[in-house]
Amino acid sequence: MLVIVSWVSFWLDPNAIPARVSLGVTTLLTMATQISGINASLPPVSYTKAIDIWTGVCLTFVFGALLEFALVNYASRNEDHKKQAKQRKWDLEKAAALEAERIDDATTTFGMGTVPTQVKALYKSRYQYRPGSFSSPPEMDNEVRNYLYLMFL
Repeated sequence: MLVIVSWVSFWLDPNAIPARVSLGVTTLLTMATQISGINASLPPVSYTKAIDIWTGVCLTFVFGALLEFALVNYASRNEDHKKQAKQRKWDLEKAAALEAERIDDATTTFGMGTVPTQVKALYKSRYQYRPGSFSSPPEMDNEVRNYLYLMFL
């Protein structure tokens, strides 16, 4: 009867870890208690009795059910770990590709869209400024002014 009760764990969900562990350990301990009670009620003899073989085989089946749970749990966790590692690797590769694309795209700054040509001209004129020349920088329209304002917030 206890062997059949221990086999109920085969029909439980593999993710129901507490239920499967408690069922397996309870049946294993109950089986060990029954074996101890049977051996205490029989006279001590030097040879192996049929009841010793019977209880040994029953204990093996109960322990096998608990061992099966351990193997299924390990295999499912190992499979989940491999899936997570593959997903993590894919996410890292995607992030690296997006970062490389962002760096390679010279027409965007801080992810704010294309840089207006007037901003480029202003940038170039500041760094090409010579101390002897007093030319004023090019006039900026509202779009350029807003862009620079957002860029330096």
